[in-house]
Amino acid sequence: MSEVLLHKKVLVLVNIFYWMPDYKNVLQEFIWQTKDIDPTYPRVHKFLNYWKDNVDAVINEVIVSTSSTSTYRYIEKEHEILGETNGR
Repeated sequence: MSEVLLHKKVLVLVNIFYWMPDYKNVLQEFIWQTKDIDPTYPRVHKFLNYWKDNVDAVINEVIVSTSSTSTYRYIEKEHEILGETNGR
């Protein structure tokens, strides 16, 4: 029973702030919502690694917000991951 609780999926909202090579003065945002395993977030990590390897945009900041309920989507935890600042 405890193994099931350890692998419980939660609702995850990922805000990615990034710079495009052609528009270095414009900080853009990509928002993605999914369900993932708390606290390791393997799906989010897989997506961010894919972005790093295959997308020309440079990630400036990633904010990961989670909620254990799907009904109201209250934010319970927020994680901030800082990346490159593109010279700013």
